[in-house]
Amino acid sequence: FIYLLTGKRIKFKILDTEKLKKEELDELEKVKSHHEQGLAFARPQGWGLKYDRYEYLHESEKMSFNSSGRVTTADGREIDFNLSFNVSREFIREETLSIRAGDALIDPLVINFENSSASLGDRNYSFDIDMDGNLDTIAFTSYGSGFLALDLNNNGIIDDGSELFGPKSGNGFEELAVWDHDKNGWIDENDEIFNRLRIWTLDEAGNKTLLALGQAGVGAIYLGNVRSEFGLKTQTNEQLGQIRSSGIFLKETGEVGTIQHIDLTI
Repeated sequence: FIYLLTGKRIKFKILDTEKLKKEELDELEKVKSHHEQGLAFARPQGWGLKYDRYEYLHESEKMSFNSSGRVTTADGREIDFNLSFNVSREFIREETLSIRAGDALIDPLVINFENSSASLGDRNYSFDIDMDGNLDTIAFTSYGSGFLALDLNNNGIIDDGSELFGPKSGNGFEELAVWDHDKNGWIDENDEIFNRLRIWTLDEAGNKTLLALGQAGVGAIYLGNVRSEFGLKTQTNEQLGQIRSSGIFLKETGEVGTIQHIDLTI
């Protein structure tokens, strides 16, 4: 049958491990060991570091000199003079340092359907956002904002970070862009995922709930974004998260809202 499909004759051999030489068995063990090491290396490290430093130095200096007058010499001659000069210098230096280590930090997308920008409440919630099987302590979005989510197993619950956009790779916008099948730069009703997307948010009573995009008035999400660093802190200056980048979405009313990439402190 394979010959009819491919035109090639293929010989199959049933491997009898009892007849393998000891050297062959040792080689198989080495291959197995290397494979297991590779899997172990691919597993999350359980920690992550992202450090960005930007330094800007600007120096400028100007000096003006002006002298004028009249000099009368010993022989009675008068000399009028007017001398002036200007000197200036300017120095600009910019330095950027970025360090990444360990796992990618936890960066879910937050969509602000009733707020202009994301904010985090100071109430803690338990949720396995880094998908390591253990519950993490995170701050949840304030009312009017929520995490963009995809309920993969359709159980009506966001089980862990794998059902959000960002925790897996560290870039939620890139993860969302994979679903832009018509490549128009938007996630809209022409993309299969649009009707499956949910906003994981808190209702007015503080209970977690899932909203369809249409329920929140979201018409289309733009995949472009720009860097927009801003710290999200409590009134006592405790760090809850950090806004990293911001984009926009169109509301069904024709208005524009924001969607943001946020590092959560866990």
